[in-house]
Amino acid sequence: MKATRSAVLLLAAAGSWSWIAGCHEFHACDDGPCEPSSASDGPSAGDAASGGATPSGAGGAVDPTSASVGAAGGSPERAGGAGGSPEGAGGAERASAGASESGGNAAEAGAAGSPGNAECVFPRADCDESSFTGCEASLLSDIRNCGACRAHCAGACVDGVCKPFEVLAEEVWLPTTSGIALVSNEVYALSTGFENTLVRWSEPHGAQTLFSGNNGFWSVLSGVDRLYLFGVDGQLSSILLTGGAVSPEGLAADTGVVYDNALYAAANTGAPYRRSETSHQIAALPLPPGVLDRAHAWLAADSFDIALVTGDGTDDAPTYIVYYLDDGQQPSWVRVASGSGKPAQVRVERNAAYIDVVLAHDEGAADWQIGHELREVDFGGKTRVVTALTGLLDFELVSSRLYLSVQLPQQKSVLRVVAVDSPSSVLEVETSAAMASLTYAPYEHYFYFGDASLNRLSRLRNWVE
Repeated sequence: MKATRSAVLLLAAAGSWSWIAGCHEFHACDDGPCEPSSASDGPSAGDAASGGATPSGAGGAVDPTSASVGAAGGSPERAGGAGGSPEGAGGAERASAGASESGGNAAEAGAAGSPGNAECVFPRADCDESSFTGCEASLLSDIRNCGACRAHCAGACVDGVCKPFEVLAEEVWLPTTSGIALVSNEVYALSTGFENTLVRWSEPHGAQTLFSGNNGFWSVLSGVDRLYLFGVDGQLSSILLTGGAVSPEGLAADTGVVYDNALYAAANTGAPYRRSETSHQIAALPLPPGVLDRAHAWLAADSFDIALVTGDGTDDAPTYIVYYLDDGQQPSWVRVASGSGKPAQVRVERNAAYIDVVLAHDEGAADWQIGHELREVDFGGKTRVVTALTGLLDFELVSSRLYLSVQLPQQKSVLRVVAVDSPSSVLEVETSAAMASLTYAPYEHYFYFGDASLNRLSRLRNWVE
């Protein structure tokens, strides 16, 4: 048996990471014979229709414990296409593994396996049956062992219950951010793979392709009667919600929001402007005098306020300035704060802007190695860091909670929930793929996103209400 163990370890060192029945991904199996198998042979946990199972002898999990106007903008670099790359990837009701879950078509399932021989205390379990790794799995959060050993979850593992990703459309390469727009009960997704494709999805009609071609769009925004498409050349185009051809708007724009029946937009140069969605009249909204030249701009809004963040774009010592719009009889931008770092995206809620600031890093750093700070800048001028992390892909702000799509090493990913008013209160669930262009539909209580590993438009019901 000693010779067998040595051979297995050499195999692992050579890079063998395929799934083996009764063994962990790292093939240190001295507790019994290992029979090679494919990943699809491994059992999984899912919904009732899929036949998931509960862990044998494992105790129950604890019972646990909604929106901002969408914005498009920032820089095309942030929309570089995590959705197109396989590498780019709290509380809930406790149910037995046979509980019904919408979207079960996305979950793989089968009979769950039994834990190994190690003495483990729930929720830890010896799922790889190896004495080298001990109680390596958490049955409450591990997507490979969700609720039971070797019960794979194609979604999010929440308190040992698989919340499967519901697949809405295949072959959709969503950008990292700003690739989804919501209009009433319809979802529009901009694929930025080998060519641009705009997909419309609704419950009654499923997925429909509105156009496909090499258009060079990287971001989408919903208007009153049309969808705005932001081009990598800084030009704004649109397509009517009723369909038809894509038409140029004759406007320069790198970022925009629709607020109170008007489009507010800004290019990386020139003054921001406002255009009525009904009369199409345009009014300039110049920045205060003395503002330094900027290289990037980001607009964001909720139902009450609009914020503008400008960045100088330098690499050595980048800086940014935050404004809010005083929309009285003579609308004007009010400067509220400045800071160091490179903004990547912005949200607004409760008289404050929330900015994803990318920290200094080596040029060749992987996404999961890059540091980020989520900074709150209230319109009184006060700035604080809500949370700091590495590997942030995208984020959404829902009822004073930050939902962070985070990439981890070894192609793992999590959805992390941070309470703005109590940042130490963190919920985290492991997900089967990174969630690109994360967008929340408050009236439906669903997150829409791009499944970055399988290039799909998917959705997940919010389990934190």
